[in-house]
Amino acid sequence: MNGFYEKVKNKKINYSWSREAIYRIFSENKDRCFCVIGIKKQLLMKYNRNVSLNTIYRHLDFFEANGLLVVVQNDDKKAFYCLKEDKPIAFIVCNKCHRVIKTNIDIELEKCSEIFKDIKYLTIHKTCEICSKKFTGGG
Repeated sequence: MNGFYEKVKNKKINYSWSREAIYRIFSENKDRCFCVIGIKKQLLMKYNRNVSLNTIYRHLDFFEANGLLVVVQNDDKKAFYCLKEDKPIAFIVCNKCHRVIKTNIDIELEKCSEIFKDIKYLTIHKTCEICSKKFTGGG
């Protein structure tokens, strides 16, 4: 949350309950990606507060512009957001359900070619584990 408070203070933006609540959802779920509807549902479940989609989009734009979040689009152009890290992040975009899932793949940049030295994130398009189990009869 330190990065959040620092960015808000530096931009001289007034306090907003909804801005802090949205960022708190990300900071408490560092390994997850959320679409806007998912964020709206989290706000209702956790805080029992309804926040307009317009407000959510404005706050997400602020977070992305200030380097706090990364946004990744799936094949249907639906945006998914996750907390930015100091190292590159890898995502799986599922070919079946179109979810965007943050992976635990460790990207070692020193082993990558010069072309990939400045990457911020990598997307891998494949069937996710949940859909693989559905289509193979597992779980």
